[in-house]
Amino acid sequence: MINEIFVIHAEADTLTAELLRRLIESENYKVSLDSSITSGHSLSRELSDAISNAKAILVLLSCHSKSAKWLEQEIAVILLEKGHTVISILLDDSAKENWIWPLLAGRPAIQCYSGSNLDRIVSIVKTAVEGPISPDYIDVTITDMALAFSRRRKIKIIYGSVDALEVLIPSTEQEKDSDWQEAEATFSLNVLKRLISFTQLSPESYPHLENTWIRKAKEILAYYYWLSGSSVGHYKDYMHAGVEIRKWLLNREQLEVKDFSTVKYYLSSRYLKSDLTLNEDSDYTKELIEKKAHRIWEINHNSKREENWFRAKLYVKLFYENIIDAIVEKDKNKIAKILEAFEFSKSQQNGFLIINTFEVALAVEFIDKNVLAELIDTPAYDLNMVPLENYFSSLKDVIDVDKNLEFNEPSCQLIYHGIMPDKTLQRLISAANKDSENSESHNVAIQHLYQQSQQHPFRDQIL
Repeated sequence: MINEIFVIHAEADTLTAELLRRLIESENYKVSLDSSITSGHSLSRELSDAISNAKAILVLLSCHSKSAKWLEQEIAVILLEKGHTVISILLDDSAKENWIWPLLAGRPAIQCYSGSNLDRIVSIVKTAVEGPISPDYIDVTITDMALAFSRRRKIKIIYGSVDALEVLIPSTEQEKDSDWQEAEATFSLNVLKRLISFTQLSPESYPHLENTWIRKAKEILAYYYWLSGSSVGHYKDYMHAGVEIRKWLLNREQLEVKDFSTVKYYLSSRYLKSDLTLNEDSDYTKELIEKKAHRIWEINHNSKREENWFRAKLYVKLFYENIIDAIVEKDKNKIAKILEAFEFSKSQQNGFLIINTFEVALAVEFIDKNVLAELIDTPAYDLNMVPLENYFSSLKDVIDVDKNLEFNEPSCQLIYHGIMPDKTLQRLISAANKDSENSESHNVAIQHLYQQSQQHPFRDQIL
């Protein structure tokens, strides 16, 4: 049998649970039953793992649920923060008369009085497990996560511990926004970890991934390491999170190209022209670039808007103009461009990490691993960039000789693709020295660009 389904129920409702189990298992699903939560017993490690590994959770509610001593923190963590599909089964008129119902009220619920609607329950379970997941359900799940985070934050404010009883503290709009962002990031990490399958998401749910920077997902993953007993320190836990995500990118079994068709339409209709070049007139594209440019300002406090916009636009062009052919055609050069985009944070100056979890998910799930393995340690595909105070006329002569060198005038960025040879370095220094007024600052920038281009390998820097 496949696909674990977990059924939570009160002991008095065991007969209904058993009937439901037999019906669902007839459709080739494995079903586990347990009444210990609703009986007031604490969660064993075995039970916690069983629920965490479930594809969907059915919660049977009835008049017997009122006397059940459910443990709030365990329910919030297991049912809300793990991103499970949770379906409430209402067995009688008193099914909602318990304190747990408000936690589940926004989830799918089915009336099953006197054993009716059991076949419909089986059908809904199949849809929930095999997808696609309704975007409304995703929204409700993230809302529930946000509420769970809010409860934990408030408890810690009062008692210094999330295990204390919750007290009513009004949340500010800023706090609500913070809780929502934390919930979206947790949801996004669960997608990257495949606790939620990417193929089950509909396009209406992709923005949740687009709203989460990969840096935030790595911070949450590092926090989970700490929770599990890691004592190496926050920085090492964060670096370990990066290593883990690189493993997913390089080693995880990829999804089939046919599963990319929905994403392809989403990308094409929002961000691209018919020839797959960036549609700069699209409101979606403008919003995407603006969001990344604002992110650069947040991290670097760079007040030069044109420079921030250029960096954001460069990343967006690198990724979005190449991702479709990188996946559908397995185009080596296009995949190299995706690696360029992902190594955009290579130098400290580019450490703002404007990569979101949607972009990472596409690469992790769909890009051919064999081509990635061939490219990953080849620095010739590298992107290096430094700001230059101003353009000096003799720079054009060097650019004419070395086509890997370019200068973007609006943002004053000197760019080099690949490893800069010593000859190009000497030509640049010689050209800069002809500009006596700014030669010193130009030489510092050129040396920085040269040293940046020598960094190797990709593997330790990507994402």
